[in-house]
Amino acid sequence: MPIKLSQLTQWHQQLARLLQISNPTEFMPTLMEALRQWLNYDTGIVFLFVENQPVQALYDDYPSKDKSAAIHKYIEGMYLLDPFNRYFDKEVDTEGGVWYLSGMAPDAFEETEFYQAYYRDLLTNDELCIFLPLENKQTIVLSFVRRDAQGSFNADDAQQLKTLVPLLISLLNKLELGTQSTPSNNAIHTAFETFGDEQLTPRERQIARLILQGHSSKSLAKELGISPSTVKVHRKHIYERLSVNTQTELFMCFINHLDGLVQ
Repeated sequence: MPIKLSQLTQWHQQLARLLQISNPTEFMPTLMEALRQWLNYDTGIVFLFVENQPVQALYDDYPSKDKSAAIHKYIEGMYLLDPFNRYFDKEVDTEGGVWYLSGMAPDAFEETEFYQAYYRDLLTNDELCIFLPLENKQTIVLSFVRRDAQGSFNADDAQQLKTLVPLLISLLNKLELGTQSTPSNNAIHTAFETFGDEQLTPRERQIARLILQGHSSKSLAKELGISPSTVKVHRKHIYERLSVNTQTELFMCFINHLDGLVQ
């Protein structure tokens, strides 16, 4: 739905305030509230991704009782399996963009361990993310969640928000976004990079990662430009070399690998 004049007026007032704020702790909630003029949503989160470091949650408005399940569990490692994490498979992106879950999730998303062990419990109807690549190899991700009453996001929502991306990147580049990093968190971040590195070929590790993210053989074939039969051969070799028989066992193998790195 196009933005109304009254909403546009309020947006400009909030934008003027944002231009005066230099503290990220104050800036992020002000920004997320201002974006309600452009998008109806229930819950918002601001994530900071930095190359070779773990994700950080800079702001969220989740109720305290839900933070552990929604935020802490995510930044402790579940983000590695998030369909939206595919954005970072790009080698270089300076423009950013807007995506919603149905456009990023694999065809078997509800069968993935990420969905079963994490996403299902969030009672989320849909999610939309704005990716904002900044200087110093930082990326801010604004995540917006809708429950059942709000309905799903659509192409019009995404297109309307895309017009704001250059402005948001410029605003965020003026902030000093500190990073916090610990050896254990760096281990979490490198889990995908090292999973199966002694048993699997680089191609098999790439396919294992996509399997963990919920891709079926058909979806994998489309993603990688190979035949479904070739995918099945790779999957068979991956399972044999990691001594697993199912996708659930593959997931548990990954979690055990992650736990070993953190400890």
